[in-house]
Amino acid sequence: DSKDSHSRTPLLYAIEKGHEAVVKLLLETGKVGADSKDSDGRIPLSYAAQHGLEAIVKLLLETDKVEADSKDNNGRTPLLYAAWYGHEAVVKLLLETCQVEADFKDSSSWTPLLYAAWNGHEAVVKLLLEIGKVEADSKTSYSRTPLSYAAQHGHEAVVKLLLETGKVEADSKDSHSRTPLLYAIEKGHEAVVKLLLETGKVEADSKDSHSRTPLLYAIEKGHEAVVKLLLETGKVEADSKDSHSRTPLLYAIEKGHEAVVKLLLETGKVEADSKDSHSRTPLLYAIEKGHEAVVKLLLETGKVGADSKDSDGRIPLSYAAQHGLEAIVKLLLKTDKVEADSKDNNGRTPLLHAARYGHEAVVKFLLETGKVEADFKDSSSWTPLLYAAWNGHEAVVKLLLEIGKVEADSKTSYSRTPLSYAAQNGHEAVVKLMLETGQVEADSKDSDSRTPLSYAAQNGHEAVVKLLLETEKVEADFKDSNSQTSLSYAARNGHEAVIKLLLKTNKVEADSKDSDTRTPLSYAAQNGHEAVIKLLLKTDKVEADSKDSNGQTPLSPGRGRLQRQR
Repeated sequence: DSKDSHSRTPLLYAIEKGHEAVVKLLLETGKVGADSKDSDGRIPLSYAAQHGLEAIVKLLLETDKVEADSKDNNGRTPLLYAAWYGHEAVVKLLLETCQVEADFKDSSSWTPLLYAAWNGHEAVVKLLLEIGKVEADSKTSYSRTPLSYAAQHGHEAVVKLLLETGKVEADSKDSHSRTPLLYAIEKGHEAVVKLLLETGKVEADSKDSHSRTPLLYAIEKGHEAVVKLLLETGKVEADSKDSHSRTPLLYAIEKGHEAVVKLLLETGKVEADSKDSHSRTPLLYAIEKGHEAVVKLLLETGKVGADSKDSDGRIPLSYAAQHGLEAIVKLLLKTDKVEADSKDNNGRTPLLHAARYGHEAVVKFLLETGKVEADFKDSSSWTPLLYAAWNGHEAVVKLLLEIGKVEADSKTSYSRTPLSYAAQNGHEAVVKLMLETGQVEADSKDSDSRTPLSYAAQNGHEAVVKLLLETEKVEADFKDSNSQTSLSYAARNGHEAVIKLLLKTNKVEADSKDSDTRTPLSYAAQNGHEAVIKLLLKTDKVEADSKDSNGQTPLSPGRGRLQRQR
C-alpha cells in the first residue's frame, strides 16, 4: 500500500491501467487501503468509475471498505465521474447500492445530471431521470441548467428527454440572461432549435444582457436555416437593436451573409437604412467589408440613403474610395444621389481618401466625373496631391499633376509642400515627378525653415539628396530655425553616403554651428558614428575641440569615439 509523491498507491495504478486481475490480487492481501485518497482527494473507486471499469467497481464495493459517495477535493463523487464520462452500467451499479446521493452538487454546483447532459450521454440522463431523485432543472453557479448545456452542444435526444419530463423550464435564463434557445442558435443546432420552438414555451425574441436576440446570434453566425425558422414563427422582431443600436441586418451585412440579407429585406419589416450608435448604416458596413453584391441589394431597395453621413461626417462613397472599391464607387455614383465631393468632419473628400491610399483607378474615375475639386484643402490644409506624395503613390501623383488643375507646390498649415514630404519619406520617383513639373520650389522652407533637402538628409535618402543637389536650385548649407544644416542632420543620424554627397558640393561648412553652438562633428561623436567622424576629420575643416553652449566638446565624456579616432 506504499504511496508515491502524489499519494497514489499500487491499487490506484492497477485501476488506472484497467488490470482487473492485479486489483483482485492486491485486495486479497488484505493489506491495501481500498479507500485511500491521493493528493487530489480521489479514492480508487473514483478512478474505476471514471474509466467505466464495472468489474473493478464491483470488486471495490464488495470489500465493504469503500465510501461509495466519497468526495474529492473538487467535491466530485464516483457517481459524478461515471455520469460525466457516460458509463451507464457503472452509474446503474452505484445507484443500486443506495449509498450514493444522485443529485448532489460539486464545488461548481454541477450535478451528475448536468455533466451527463453537457456531454450528451442519453442513457445516463435517462437513468438519472427515471430514479425520480434528481432535479431535472438544477442550476450551476451561473444559473445554467442541463437543458441549457444539452441545447448548446446539440444533443437533440437529451433535449427531448428533458423536455418530456415536464419538469424543466424550456426558457430558463442564466446569469447572462441567455436561454437554451439562444445557445442552440449560436451553435447552429437546427434540430434542437426546432424542438424548443415546438414546445410553444420559449420566447423566440428574448434578449440577453447585451440586448441581443436569438435572431441576431443566428445571423452573426450565418445560420441561414435557423434564421428562416425564427422568421417563420412570426414572433421575432426582425429589426430589433442591441445595446449598440445594431440590428440583425447590420450583423448580416458585416459578416457578408448575402442570403440572410435577402431574407431580412424580403420580410419588409427591416429598416434598410437604420443607424447604429455611430450613425453608420447597413450600406456603409457593406462597403467597408467590400461586399459588392450586398451593396447592390441595398441600393435596389430604393430605401437607403446613398449619401447618409456617419458620426465622422463620412458618406458611403468616402469609404468605398478609401478602400479602392472601384465597382462600388461606380454603383454609388450611378444612383445620382451622392455628392461626389462631400466633405467629412475633417474636410476630407472621397478623392482625398482615394489619393491618400493610392487607389489610382478610383482617383481617375472621380476626376472624370467632373464633379470633384482636385486641389481643395482639408482642415489641415492638405490636398489630395500632398497625401499622395507623402505616401509615395507615384501613379496618383502623376494623374493629379497631368490634369493641370492642382498646385504642385501647395502648402500645409506648417508650410510643407508635396516635395517636402516625398523627400522626407524617400519617394525618389515622386520627387523626380515634382521637380520635372518646373512648378515647385526645390528649396521651399516650412514653418521651421526646413527644406526638402534637410528632411531627405536627416533620413538618409541618398538618391533624393542627389536629385535635389543636381537641380542646382537648393542651398546645400541652408540653416533652419535652430541653425541646423542638412550636414548636421545627416551627421547626427550617421548617414555617411549623404555626408559624402554634401561635402562633395564644396558648398557646405563642415564645422557650422547650430543655436546650441554644436557642430556636425559634435552630433556624430555623441551618437558614435565612427565613419562620419573620420569623414569630417579628413576635411581638415573641423575644430575637434570646439565648445557648445554647455561648454562641452566632441571630446567630452560620452563622446569617446572621437577620442579613439585621435
